[in-house]
Amino acid sequence: MNTLSKKGQETRKAILECAFELFHERGIHATSVDDILKQSGAGKSQFYHYFKNKQDIIHELLQFAYQVIKNGEMHFNPIHTWDDFRGWLDGSIEKQEEHGCSRACPIGQIICQLSDDDALLRQDIKLVFDAMKDYPKSFFIGLQARGELIEGADPDEMADMCIATMQGAALLAKANSNINVSKKTADHLFAYMRSLAK
Repeated sequence: MNTLSKKGQETRKAILECAFELFHERGIHATSVDDILKQSGAGKSQFYHYFKNKQDIIHELLQFAYQVIKNGEMHFNPIHTWDDFRGWLDGSIEKQEEHGCSRACPIGQIICQLSDDDALLRQDIKLVFDAMKDYPKSFFIGLQARGELIEGADPDEMADMCIATMQGAALLAKANSNINVSKKTADHLFAYMRSLAK
């Protein structure tokens, strides 16, 4: 893409932010390009100047999410202690609670709606989840290196369990409109992970 003017950057950012909110709220299939344009105030020619189609904007959003997580923005802070790990779990719950439990993880919602033909977007989502997973995985690797995990505990498998468990809890919390599902799941997950430490 050519270098954008300040106004062009602002327009593109506005389109991306509105698309993200609509995808998170309604889902990708229930959100049309016209919906995004109406919400952002942008024209159709502007949209197609910055993006090829709706798939392209989803790709851009996932790339942006990857960078945000990788760079430690939002609630994604390095995990050095068990308190940090608990804070990492609670951070995702707080985001869900902000929306009255009406939404699950935006990345999880997108992957649930992809077709078998969306290979590029699946690759994008794998990158995002791998970036999420790196936070607890790095912590568990550190524990293992210091001899603080029990024999047989696998940092990679532990991190997979963290992501899978919290993603599932977010979906159930949304289905039941009850944030306590996520809170109780986090409590049990934290207790199990602590049981793997010496």
